[in-house]
Formats: sequence, C-alpha cells, structure tokens
Amino acid sequence: MRTSSKKPRKQRYYEYNVSKHETHKLMSAPLSKTLQNEKGFRSLPVREGDSVIIVRGDYKGKSGKVNRTDPSRQRVYVEGIVNKKTDASEIGVPIHPSNLVITKYVTKKDRKRLELINRRIANESAKLDIESVLAEAEAEEEDLIEFDDDEFDDEEPLLDDEDLDDIDEEFEEETDVESDDDAEGEDLGEEVDEEEDEK
Repeated sequence: MRTSSKKPRKQRYYEYNVSKHETHKLMSAPLSKTLQNEKGFRSLPVREGDSVIIVRGDYKGKSGKVNRTDPSRQRVYVEGIVNKKTDASEIGVPIHPSNLVITKYVTKKDRKRLELINRRIANESAKLDIESVLAEAEAEEEDLIEFDDDEFDDEEPLLDDEDLDDIDEEFEEETDVESDDDAEGEDLGEEVDEEEDEK
C-alpha cells in the first residue's frame, strides 16, 4: 500500500496501516555528512548497534548506540536516553528515526544490509566485498571465543600446599575447641541437675 496524496488525513492513514514488509523503509535515518560524501548515498534504515546522534527534540545533541528498534511503532531506543519512574527504575525513551543522524552503521553478520549498501553505492570501485566482510566478522568472533588453556595452566596457584595444610590444621583446632566447650557445657548441665535433685 502506497500513497502519493498530499492530504494529511490520507498520509496518516497510510502511516498507521502500512504493511509489515514496508515498515523498514519508514525506519530510515539520514547519514552524517562525512558518511554521505564517503559512501555516496543519503540514508539507511536504522538497525540495532548503529551509532547515532539526536538532532531534534528534548535530547538534541546527545549520542549513543541503538539498543532496540520497534518497527511496529516506528521508534528506536538509544543507550543512555531514559526516563526515571517513581520507583527509581529506568525506561527507554522512544525516538522517531527522522530525529536521528547515523554516524556509524553496523554491517557485521548482516548480508541483507551489505547488499542494500552495495545497491545504493553509485561508484563500482567503492562497493563492498560481502563475502570478505562476513568472513572477517566470523574470524573476529572465533578469536573472542577461543582462548589458550596454557595461559591458565602457567599461572601460579593462589594458595600453596603448605598454606592449605595450615588452614586444615587451624580448622581442626577450632573444631576441637568447640567440642571441648560442648563437653564442658554438658558436664555443667549434669551437675546442676544433680544439685536440684538433692534439694
């Protein structure tokens, strides 16, 4: 469903009854001037992880990363832009994408977005190699997940065997003292009982 009407009534009707496969177009935000000059296109649909700056509204001038998008309401949520409730909890403030400017966009592990960017780049030499970008993203993830077990083996233990033996001896002494106190308490209790019986 599309509309080319100039009537606000019809424009609002289209906005609130837009089909789901077209909602991503309404989530577009302009790129910064440097990105526009570098990439050769003006706007891009906002995705989670993009760095943006707010250019209109009460939070004008503040920047952050997009931590959530809501295509059904055509709103995005930016890190650090929150309101405090009466119980001191925080709730994100919904912001329309038209009030944002994208300063850095995320392309890792997002083939569809890379294809969209390539379609919008007019200069053939500036287009991205999708397969290489995805391969680099997978390699970075593997480097973060994998770790060397030898590093942990080479580390010195926090406590030596002698320290552990000393701790065991101290624990045994404490238990012995507690058992002696319990025995003395029982003896005193028996003596008190005997004196009461004599009376």
